[in-house]
Amino acid sequence: MTNVPDKISPNKSKRREKVAYLVVHWTGGTFASAVDWCLRDESDVSYHVIIAPDGEARQIVPWEYAAWAVGWSKSPYPDFPFMSGNHASESIALAGGPPVAPTQKQRERLVVILAERMVANGWDHDQVWRIIGHDQTAVFKPGHPQAGQFGRKPDPQGHGWLPLIPIREAVRTLLRGPTT
Repeated sequence: MTNVPDKISPNKSKRREKVAYLVVHWTGGTFASAVDWCLRDESDVSYHVIIAPDGEARQIVPWEYAAWAVGWSKSPYPDFPFMSGNHASESIALAGGPPVAPTQKQRERLVVILAERMVANGWDHDQVWRIIGHDQTAVFKPGHPQAGQFGRKPDPQGHGWLPLIPIREAVRTLLRGPTT
């Protein structure tokens, strides 16, 4: 995975917190439409990387910046709190969403990118719990009747679209390397 995107999204911020999580998303649209939308000023949304159904991955926010993907959120692990989900995470999105399942090539590329980012962040195979879904961190914003509660976003695990346990296990296996 390249660290220098061809086109950089304007929807990013200077990172203000140490990365604590890798957040997986679905885009809800095609690869081309998701990349196009994230490159527009008016969208106010971005991901570090978007993965196409054929496995192509496009980085549109450099890793040292915060992508605008998580929004109102809180840590799923009280021992690892953060001030901003965008600043404490790296976001990887798979193009698409229910009812069409992610492709095998998307899953395979996701596993490789997650493993690369685990290494880049200094995490070993026993820390795959740091791979979370948007559904595990997104909360309702202040003023909403369910403010501060999880459930604002269903991706990527909603509707059974992309269960993360097998993804975490594949990343663990890749990081652990061959066993003898």
